Amino acid sequence: MPTTTFDKESIKRSIVGKLQRYNGVTIAEASKQQLYKAVAMTVRDQMMQKWMISRHARHEAKGKRVYYLSIEYLLGRLMDCNLINLTSEQVYKDALAELGIDLLSIFPEEPEPALGNGGLGRLAACFMDSLASEQLPAMGCTIRYEYGLFRQKLIDGQQVEMPDDWTRNGNVWEIAVPEDACQISFGGYVDETEVDGRKRTYRITGRGIDAYRDELDRLRRCLADADGKE
Repeated sequence: MPTTTFDKESIKRSIVGKLQRYNGVTIAEASKQQLYKAVAMTVRDQMMQKWMISRHARHEAKGKRVYYLSIEYLLGRLMDCNLINLTSEQVYKDALAELGIDLLSIFPEEPEPALGNGGLGRLAACFMDSLASEQLPAMGCTIRYEYGLFRQKLIDGQQVEMPDDWTRNGNVWEIAVPEDACQISFGGYVDETEVDGRKRTYRITGRGIDAYRDELDRLRRCLADADGKE
């Protein structure tokens, strides 16, 4: 498989080229957000190359893959983490310094994806890091939340919770595969009951549970088909 060398000069060319192709600006004209995306896409290119190599090696060995399901993953900002795991942080620092950019100054441009809490969500993310460190092929499965937990502001001395639109500037680390999308629906109906006038209890009826099992079987077949295409 042909590979690309990510040395200092190739990193510089990649960043400059992405700014020109996607934003039509030079290094001097680029905003901090544009610089962040150009650097992040270059890091992603390096990651994708490693992912393709490991995926082909697994297929050649007819190996298996672990699927780890969690309702949430608290990943944190990914660019710094990915640079460390790729052992490329110093190379990127040197390349950007020659372009007149401080790598640390663009890290804050990446939004914090608050997609979980410090217990379950962070533990799930650490499991995935550990699996990668041990070179065990694995995939994390979860819900792709449109909004994070919340962001807060103080208005007239009061805390006000607001939606955390973590993808407002796009998300460099996502790769959409619409041809593998599966529609997941739930049948049956839901009963709503008030408790002491404050809480509401929802119960899925027997028909809903049967429909859920049917959809779960369909989802398993969908995942198996997608895995077979790789």
